[in-house]
Amino acid sequence: MVDGPWSILVFGEIGLPSRNVNWKTAMRQRAMSAREVLARHRVAIGRWKSATHAPVPRLCQHHKGVLGCLRQAGFSIALAAHAYSVLDSYPMASRLQQASLPFQTADRAVEVADGIRRAFPAMSIRI
Repeated sequence: MVDGPWSILVFGEIGLPSRNVNWKTAMRQRAMSAREVLARHRVAIGRWKSATHAPVPRLCQHHKGVLGCLRQAGFSIALAAHAYSVLDSYPMASRLQQASLPFQTADRAVEVADGIRRAFPAMSIRI
């Protein structure tokens, strides 16, 4: 998918920060929404911040909503920009890590963990 339609699709599904809650709640809700969207659009993980197209209206609206929420909460322009980057690291990193795991289901996770425990018995944790 080319950058423009991709951004419209993905950013169109990510919830904008609510103005009716405090900034921490708004950013948490946005992060959860982004995580869910990235789970549905796995190819988006690697392209999240690498798009080279001209900004589309929904992307601009999204940036304005996040930065506006942070500025309204008292963040300076510089701190809001840094916070935006840090806040984006949660949905990105968690989905990137999940996408790179060698399993997709809980049953397969147990199988992989059991294999690791068998291969390295001295490192197994006994509960």
